[in-house]
Amino acid sequence: MNLLNRLSVWISSLLFLSFFWLVLVQAELFYWLSVLSLVILFLTIWQLTGRQIRKSQFWFLSISPTIFLFSAWLFFLFVEGRWLRYFYGLVFTFFLFIFLQIIYLYLHRRPKYEAYALENISNYLNVFAVFLLFSGFFGLQLFLNFNIWSILLLGGVALFLLTFELFYVSNLSFTKSRLAILIIILVSLEVCLAVNYLPTSIYVDSLIVTLTYYLMSGLARNWLLNIKEKRVIIRYVIITLVCLVLILFSAKWV
Repeated sequence: MNLLNRLSVWISSLLFLSFFWLVLVQAELFYWLSVLSLVILFLTIWQLTGRQIRKSQFWFLSISPTIFLFSAWLFFLFVEGRWLRYFYGLVFTFFLFIFLQIIYLYLHRRPKYEAYALENISNYLNVFAVFLLFSGFFGLQLFLNFNIWSILLLGGVALFLLTFELFYVSNLSFTKSRLAILIIILVSLEVCLAVNYLPTSIYVDSLIVTLTYYLMSGLARNWLLNIKEKRVIIRYVIITLVCLVLILFSAKWV
């Protein structure tokens, strides 16, 4: 059983990579392969969590990688350049592999599991997913006239699930974290609505939303975990401000 769990991580990751690259050869397979990849992801996590679909652990651990994979496919629609798409496919697969590998170690090889690895990879994966998701949403708005209120609704649901998962793996109860989750969602969506009127690219807009989410979720999680050192707060603020300044000064304003 342990060998099957280990193999499932490698096999599913190789399939994800092959699907991303296969779409570049036959674009008409996009919808079939994107759906199939999500099914494979669910089956892999189901296998890793003991093949018990009723376990809350299965559903909670499925949140981040599912939204990330969905967002990756959505983002993939708007990427131009064959080699850039190859690169992105490799990066997306790498993140999924790391997440699944950490789940495997956390559940089946605990002595080799590094403390806080699941919390850290969830944080990184969630931030990356936010960028990919809102880039895709803004792309749909630009090319297909996707309604901004639909973006806010779907984005709000995704932000709730991602933040809930992050706090869950951080051992923070929903009762304790629900107000923080609500504030993170509201502030992030307000920024999303504001950047929608900026004459910038979809990637710049998405990066601004992502930085907002990164700052809010990071500060909230540390605060709820009673990590209130000034250096932690300053680090988050400095990273956010530096990235924001670099983005705004390097952005192409239309």
